[in-house]
Amino acid sequence: MRITKLFSPILLSLTFSAQAQSPNPRADWTESDYWEHTQLNFKQSVYGILNQRSCTSRAQNFVGCVATVNKIERIQNPDKKTLVKYDFANRKFINEDLSDLTAKEFRTQYQQYLRDLKAEINQMGRGLRLVNLEVQDRVKKLEQTIITEDNDSMFGGRLINEYLKVAVDPHTYLVPKLLIEDDSQSSEVHKALGILFATEEFDGVKRFFVRDMTQDSPAVKAGLKLGDIIISVNGLSEITDAYDQMKNSDVVDLEIQRNEAHFNIVVEKDIITYKNVNSKVIMHNGINYGVIKLNSFMDPNGCKAIENKAQEMLTLFMIEGLILDLRNNGGGRIDQAVCINQLFLEPGSIVWSERRLVWGEKIVAQQTSDAHRNQIFKDLHTVTLINANSASASEAVAMHLKDYEKSFIIGERSYGKGSAQTVRQLKTDRRILKGQTEAIYYGPKGITPQTRGVTPDIVAYPRANNTEATEATRESDQYAFPIPVKNINPSDFITESRKKDINDVKRCLNQSSLKVRYEKLSPVKQLLFDNQLETGLEVLECANSLNIPIKRDLKLNKVPLFRYHIQSVW
Repeated sequence: MRITKLFSPILLSLTFSAQAQSPNPRADWTESDYWEHTQLNFKQSVYGILNQRSCTSRAQNFVGCVATVNKIERIQNPDKKTLVKYDFANRKFINEDLSDLTAKEFRTQYQQYLRDLKAEINQMGRGLRLVNLEVQDRVKKLEQTIITEDNDSMFGGRLINEYLKVAVDPHTYLVPKLLIEDDSQSSEVHKALGILFATEEFDGVKRFFVRDMTQDSPAVKAGLKLGDIIISVNGLSEITDAYDQMKNSDVVDLEIQRNEAHFNIVVEKDIITYKNVNSKVIMHNGINYGVIKLNSFMDPNGCKAIENKAQEMLTLFMIEGLILDLRNNGGGRIDQAVCINQLFLEPGSIVWSERRLVWGEKIVAQQTSDAHRNQIFKDLHTVTLINANSASASEAVAMHLKDYEKSFIIGERSYGKGSAQTVRQLKTDRRILKGQTEAIYYGPKGITPQTRGVTPDIVAYPRANNTEATEATRESDQYAFPIPVKNINPSDFITESRKKDINDVKRCLNQSSLKVRYEKLSPVKQLLFDNQLETGLEVLECANSLNIPIKRDLKLNKVPLFRYHIQSVW
């Protein structure tokens, strides 16, 4: 069994929570149940890794073992922020209380400690083998206090995964095969209200307000409108209580404030089918522009849906520009990224490049054929929206469109995951799958988004009054040792003609009515104002009015010495 996918950890946390559409005999299974089905032997697996010989064999193994000891501490004391350090002078572990730090500060300090530890060990050379690392003492205490017959496989899996992500690679992990199978058979069908809400202070009190709603959802049918402020839910006004009610109750009585009016709306949850591809046509200053939002690359039919919706907008609405919205898209299937690239790029373009993580391995590229039927956006100016949660396949598409100058990239720097994983059955237990990084992918210029992300051509924050970048956790922040890449500045490889186009558009934006329109809105409507989308519309208008040429040739300002081997033609 071999599954090649391109996804971020963000996506996994979302897809694992999906509910199955058809009856599933394991519908009530917990994480522990899936692991116990594998019958992973705690002692054999954990002690096989966390032992003196293995931990002191090389620097990264040592750091992986220390990271696992920290994981054991968090399992035993989940409410505490304790950093477990190894004291080389006294040859023992010591606990440092960091309870005064925020969760993010604690994570940052923990990761920095692991980096400093590796640097210190690298200077020791062979002296590392003389270190007495009493890891197994910590494991035995966990066995005595936490481990039972019902959870030993689960905790074994957790400890092994903690070790692997440090000692091997941030995206190497074990997962029960049944968990993946159940997840792949699930559909995006849920019983829900269909409300996307956000929090904001109104008159000094933090409230929920309706930011968006799913089409034909119970919320829409009940009469909710965008911008409605939720005062209370089932009579409870405190924000956490209100959230719990909306999450856990099948029927909610919402006290709503709409402008100056106060009234109640009762909404009953119902089955909602979430669409992976959503589209709309926006008339902006008398011109029609298309907007296509892709939520995930996991759907094998996503590219085809984009093509169909685009053809419909071109034929029925004669759109004069397109916005591809990849914000909050955590990635998915490589073939979908390749397919979407083909919708935009000229025949003969490189649509995918990767290097297998084997010494001496060539960079292999895939190229579109001259007779390819797609290229439906060839006569349109386009904009691609990205943010810090645009990861993996989203970054691959954004980078190809940017390198070939086929789209203006708008928003904020993306997540920064430029690696691809393969999932295979574990040889020692076919009920367990192992995900492992096997390749780094590149844009056609020879630059990977790994750890650096894709930098937008024009920075636009979510709200028009934002002056600083949105605080976010990216690939480089997640792990002590992200997969390293060459230090290259992507801006050095933007052509002079493209720099001129971007600067011309920026000058045009400065003369637009965007800020004036925002300032004229009511406070609630300002919260609903999608500044990145509105900026994208203005960019399309500017590109058209300035008669910026749409690039047709395949010339690239590539990184020196970047060479790829054309292996396949699509």
